[in-house]
Amino acid sequence: MPINSNPTVRQHQVQQKYLEAWCNANRQLWIYRKEDRKQFLTNTANAFLRKAYYKLKPINDQERIILLSWVGEPAASSFVSKKPIRTIPDIINSMAGILKEWEKVKNQKKDLFQHSIDLLIFYSSSLGVIKSIKSPVEADLIDNLESISDISMQSIESYYCGIEEAGMPIITKILNNETIDSDDMQDLTSYVCVQYFRTSDTGSIIEKSSTPQFDMSNIRPILQILLGMKISDSMNTKQSDIQLIENNSSVHFFTGSQPVINILAVPGQRPEELQFYFPISPELALLVTPNGSKQYSKKQISDASAIDALNLKIISNSEVIATKERDDINRYSLLRI
Repeated sequence: MPINSNPTVRQHQVQQKYLEAWCNANRQLWIYRKEDRKQFLTNTANAFLRKAYYKLKPINDQERIILLSWVGEPAASSFVSKKPIRTIPDIINSMAGILKEWEKVKNQKKDLFQHSIDLLIFYSSSLGVIKSIKSPVEADLIDNLESISDISMQSIESYYCGIEEAGMPIITKILNNETIDSDDMQDLTSYVCVQYFRTSDTGSIIEKSSTPQFDMSNIRPILQILLGMKISDSMNTKQSDIQLIENNSSVHFFTGSQPVINILAVPGQRPEELQFYFPISPELALLVTPNGSKQYSKKQISDASAIDALNLKIISNSEVIATKERDDINRYSLLRI
């Protein structure tokens, strides 16, 4: 996986290529923002952007341990960040280990993504130590930490790009009514899972689950990456089924700032079941269901009320809505979305 040369500041949480299915001939789509109830026409470059959303925050020792528990064994067993990072000497000693492991990555003897997670946890822990002490910190140490942060963020961006580059061609195949195989289904499932956890809408839910022991907003940037990776591995292990919904009604499918949703979730309750709903165009959508037999099937829906029900789930889970036509938004205006 190649590493991007510079981490971006303006980060798209919903892929621009994906949004093109909702664009008109001028490559624009309609956006509705729930916060101020404004609707406007814009291009994909200006849709679903957050500035420095994945910027790392200082974490304490308890938060470091929680993140490592999400990584799990045996992956975390070789992590430099598994050792306590509570003092400046701890940072300096661990930094030598981080750089040594990075040499293994460059020589293709260590997995880049796993090492990137180690880097992220180490860097955030180091920020937490620096934040907690009152004495000045040497400029060289700060510079070295920033270099490590750049490496980790570049590799994470490359990870997201790799998922998109694997998944989007499969969506294009479906849009072109081409056949997809079992390998395509695996790449598509990973794409859907990573997109589910990538957004600020999901991030907001994660942050609201903070406890007195730790602040979820601190670990949220790293946890979103881990959760996307974990659910992707789980869904592919469970041989997920994918169903294509062909919308033959007069109502278009919506998408939103949370384009992938669990349609079996009950508001205010911990989800007991999982089925991902993912619109891929105004006329097509996917249902990804775990514990299947890796089957790909199609289903046609002509009932506009059934499409309305799916759109309302996107509306309730997204702070910003995207549609093909302005009338698509106006259809639901009486609901004061």
